[in-house]
Parts: sequence; structure tokens; C-alpha cells
Amino acid sequence: MKTRIFILTSIMISAAFMGYSQDNLYFNRSLQDFASKMQISSGTPGYRAGDRDDSAVEGSEYFNGNFANGEIYTIEKEVFTDIPMRYNAYHGQIEIMMPDQTIRILGNIDNIERIVFDSSTYVYRSFAIGGKMIAGFLVQICKGKNQLLRRDYKVFMAGKPSDGIVNEIPPKIVDRPAEYYIDTGTGLPKNFRSSRELSDILGRSSQEINSFVKKEKINFKKEKDLVKLFLYIDSLN
Repeated sequence: MKTRIFILTSIMISAAFMGYSQDNLYFNRSLQDFASKMQISSGTPGYRAGDRDDSAVEGSEYFNGNFANGEIYTIEKEVFTDIPMRYNAYHGQIEIMMPDQTIRILGNIDNIERIVFDSSTYVYRSFAIGGKMIAGFLVQICKGKNQLLRRDYKVFMAGKPSDGIVNEIPPKIVDRPAEYYIDTGTGLPKNFRSSRELSDILGRSSQEINSFVKKEKINFKKEKDLVKLFLYIDSLN
């Protein structure tokens, strides 16, 4: 009886270890397949966290420097899950933590439909601002007849040496205010900062929008107000 229990226990333990190994192998294989398919192993070489010395520059390239597991959806209707990612707001890139702890830049962007991690959904789009066309990652805020998108980014500010009176100003990476865009489904997403600009993009009378903005005291710098405004615009005929 004891022998049978020992054998049964051994089988159960072996099965558990086999399952654990298979899970690990599947996870590692998924990352390796992902790296090959998304072509993130080519081009810019990987680096390890802490390898780069940015001590001469104040500020961070990231809003959140921690990696968060997320999903990558491709235009081929594939989904890669549990991919450790973070957004580099200065370079406008998605960084991936590989199984060997090296960090690589996400490539083959044209094959990606959307990226979901850290409570945000990112899409790579060309968009228009100030008469210029730019390409980069935008965050989906709400999606209806019209889509509200947000651009999060940082810029580099050069330092200034001391002139003997004013102390030296070190170089910095600083946050820029969020920019909001509307995607009507026709043409490129366009930046807007007022009800007038929004009405011009939509090609409709500004009277209804202006009335709603005044009534609800919509602040174009507050995201929750813009969501309320977009829900109202979607309700219009």
C-alpha cells in the first residue's frame, strides 16, 4: 500500500514539474517567436537596464520606467501575450524586455494593429499638427463615430554653461503637455485645441458644439471633459 502511494505521489510530482516546464518553455518560446516575427532582434542592439549612463541629463525618458506585461495585436489577427513593455516618451518607442534581460526596441510597426499595456492602448499612426505630418504612438481614449487620441511625449532641453552670474543649467528631458487628436475615419488624425478647431475638422456648424461646451463648461485640457464632448458629438445626427 505504501509502495503504491509512493508511486502515485511520484507520478503526480513528475506531472507537476512537467507542466511547469512546459509552461515555462511555452512562455520563452512565445517571446522568441515574437522577437523573430516582429523583427526586434535586428537593427538597434539591445542593452541591459543600468548600462547607459544618463546622469548628465536631468529627467527621465519615461513616464513610467517600469516594465508592464501586455498584449500586442497584429494586422494578421495574431495576439502575443505577457510581453514586458514600457513606453519611451522621448524617443517615441516601445521597449521590450527580453528573456535574457536585454532591452530591445519594438520594430516592424506596420504589422501592428494595437498595443495594450499599463492601462493604455497604443496605436502607431501618422497624424497632422501645425500643417506637418508626423508618425508616432498615440493613446486611444475613446472610440465611436469619431476617435479621441492622445499624444504623450517628452523633449530635450539643452543646458547652458554658467556665465559667472547665473549658475550652470544642466540639460533636461521634460514633459510636454498632452496633445489631443480627432480621427474622423477620413484622412489623418488632426490636433485640436478649441471648439472652433474641432468644428472645422468635423465640417459642421460650431453652434451645437459651442453651446454644449459652454453649458457643460468643457475644458479642452481635461481628458474627462473631452470624453464627455466626444460622446455628445457622436450622438448628433
